[in-house]
Amino acid sequence: MIERLKPEFSFEDERGALFQLFSSGWQQVNVSFTKKGVERGCHYHKQNREIFFIVSGKCRLSIKDLNTGEEEQQTLVGGDMVMVHPYEIHTFNYDEDTVMVAAYDIGFLLPDGTKDVFD
Repeated sequence: MIERLKPEFSFEDERGALFQLFSSGWQQVNVSFTKKGVERGCHYHKQNREIFFIVSGKCRLSIKDLNTGEEEQQTLVGGDMVMVHPYEIHTFNYDEDTVMVAAYDIGFLLPDGTKDVFD
């Protein structure tokens, strides 16, 4: 259920690292900075797929698929990348201060002005 992904391209040398997460197909990209001990998410989308890339830190992602009732939890650390699909309630619990990139394939705000987020 939790779909692990890899960046399209990555490069690392003595200067540091570069990660190209994707080059097309995503409409909205956000960066979040979250403090240790915080819970975020606890919602689902009816239309959007969402990719999460952990830049640094550590968190636990819990997913509940509303279509099947299946539940899964995984720990994510810097460099991990996952996809969340429509109708999957996703909740993050942060074990460390964490920097994360999130991308929506359609965008949080839909063309008709409504928001694709439900609890």
